[in-house]
Amino acid sequence: MAAMLRAAENVLWSDKFWFANGTSWKDLESTDPDIYYPKFSDMNKSFFVGFLLLGLRYIYERFIVVPIAKSLGLKERNVCLVPNQNLEAMYRSIRGKQLSKTDIEKAQKQTDMTEKQVQRWFFKRRLKDVPSNLFRFRDQSWQMLFYSMSFLYGMFVLWDKPWLWDTTNCWKGWPKQHVTNDLYYFYLVELGFYWCLLFTLFYDVKRKDFWEMATHHLITMLLLYFSWITNYVRVGTLVLVVHDASDHWMAAAKMAKYLKKQMLCEVLFFIFILIWVFCRLYLYPFRILKTTYFEVHDYVSVGTCFWLFNFLLAVLQVLHILWTYFILRVIIMKVTKGSIERDIRSDTSDMDDISFSESDEECSNNTPSKPVMNGVTIPRLIRNHDS
Repeated sequence: MAAMLRAAENVLWSDKFWFANGTSWKDLESTDPDIYYPKFSDMNKSFFVGFLLLGLRYIYERFIVVPIAKSLGLKERNVCLVPNQNLEAMYRSIRGKQLSKTDIEKAQKQTDMTEKQVQRWFFKRRLKDVPSNLFRFRDQSWQMLFYSMSFLYGMFVLWDKPWLWDTTNCWKGWPKQHVTNDLYYFYLVELGFYWCLLFTLFYDVKRKDFWEMATHHLITMLLLYFSWITNYVRVGTLVLVVHDASDHWMAAAKMAKYLKKQMLCEVLFFIFILIWVFCRLYLYPFRILKTTYFEVHDYVSVGTCFWLFNFLLAVLQVLHILWTYFILRVIIMKVTKGSIERDIRSDTSDMDDISFSESDEECSNNTPSKPVMNGVTIPRLIRNHDS
């Protein structure tokens, strides 16, 4: 078994797999203390940076964002729900599915509740799993903070770097390209942030685009690791700033939406659209993909693994096109309905538009009012809110 693992490791880290024309891992070893070439082990710290960012996020949200959000009128949803072990077990067993007539009859026998009482219990139980606007505001405020700071820092670091203005400089002199401290910290924090995002996907609320986001984060992390250990850091930094340029505008638009500032939301959203289209549909394919698919061959002989790198870059572009489709749907909604009523790329579900009267919200009345969605009483059968 040990021999097989060593053989697999030798194949994985073989020079022929990663490089071409005699380039080897030894070319990425510096004997000059003033010259630094990337090492895989240095990026292992990013995992711990991810946990550190989780802690910073908690402090930032709890002690800064939440007080501000509450002062602006946001509050946690307080759903009055009497605990019931039998119904809870059934809820967990059918989670993500519509409540059937058979399920209702079974619940009635177990609890001696009426059909309407069973329906209402399941409705309110599902509502408890839907994040409040305060929760969403907190989440988006953290993303807005990080993406804006990361983009500004990235542009500050790259502004005087020649490859920002001429992408052929990504390859000139490779692999002997010194990595400065500012680039190292840029990579380390960005990779740590994607670890943080990956962690939160599994304990935060369920997203409609969970798999798209998980795929995006994993591909981005693989690209960061790959570009780091092969010293394709220059093109890697371009990928990072292009992605960071628009995301904080989307986060800001969502925050305005949760505060019911519709006009501000739409202004921020259309700023986001302009930057998104410019960065994701122009700069990324026609500058970054162009240099990795075409310009590179004038300066570097690429190995087999480089095509995996290019494949992952292309998958990111496919995701960009997919999300652009969602954005276009929102634009069409604005044109046809006059307002942006739904978020894109978020965990928004059909139950987000549900409102209760004050007696139901505060659990002060034993006979709560009927739940209403957009002014219409909820139908008799419980709707499935999971996308």
